[in-house]
Amino acid sequence: GVALPLVQQVDQHYKNLQDRGYARADTSVLIKQFDQENTD
Repeated sequence: GVALPLVQQVDQHYKNLQDRGYARADTSVLIKQFDQENTD
């Protein structure tokens, strides 16, 4: 009973991220851009 609200909260969090365009592919692209910026 305690874990269920947390799972729902996490699911809602990921849904919000997806709605804002943060899919896994987009995330890896952002990470690559971040690494390139750090290399300079």
